[in-house]
Amino acid sequence: MLENEGKRRAIAEIETYLVEQRTIRPSAALAAGRSPKAIITIGQILAAGHRVFVRDGHAGLSLRKVADEAGVAVGNVNYYFETKRALIEAVLCEALADYIEEHIQQFEAGRDSPRGFTTGLNDWRSPAAFTKLPEVSVNGVTGSSTSA
Repeated sequence: MLENEGKRRAIAEIETYLVEQRTIRPSAALAAGRSPKAIITIGQILAAGHRVFVRDGHAGLSLRKVADEAGVAVGNVNYYFETKRALIEAVLCEALADYIEEHIQQFEAGRDSPRGFTTGLNDWRSPAAFTKLPEVSVNGVTGSSTSA
């Protein structure tokens, strides 16, 4: 009986942690208190940043390239992401958040045990994981010291 109680407590702790993870997405943080148009713009910038980063890498990414890819003015990118680093950090954090969200959904559906879930988190470090990054969502994030 004590073993079952320990398992239930462990699962409750994991579930609480996963709920917290949903609220700290970069897109969610940037979208807080913003207009619907701003939220869409942030999403466009993050999605474009992801595409440019995957296609051109860190050295090839510039705020201007991201702005062109997103179809927005460079000033919009600079408004939400003051530096290249801030944008790249946001794009990568958002991609990691998408990865975690996928595991949360599997955990909630009962397809993964807590141990399987935490073991799976290590997979994101694999270089192959970055070739399969999902498109970022419409809600947010941060980046670098080199601007466009």
